Formats: sequence, C-alpha cells, structure tokens
Amino acid sequence: MQKELAKWRNKLLSMVRRFCLINSVLSSLSLFYLTFFKMLKIVVKQIIRI
Repeated sequence: MQKELAKWRNKLLSMVRRFCLINSVLSSLSLFYLTFFKMLKIVVKQIIRI
C-alpha cells in the first residue's frame, strides 16, 4: 500500500511544488523551535523599537 501511495504522491506534486512544500515546512520548523527559547529582554526591546 505504501508503494502505491508513494507513486500517487509523486505523480501529483511537480518539482516546483515539492520545493515550495519543503521550503514551507523548513521555515515553519525553525519558527517552531525558536519558540522554545526565551529571548533576552534587550533583544525584545530592540525588536519593539523596530
């Protein structure tokens, strides 16, 4: 069944769409992991100033 699903998925997504999907997932992951770290107060103040 997994082989059939892999074939189906490969047929539906072009290379450009795959690249876009991978790019989106990687961007989301980096933001997700950054939420675990507490920012320093000075960094927060600098961001607010912008």
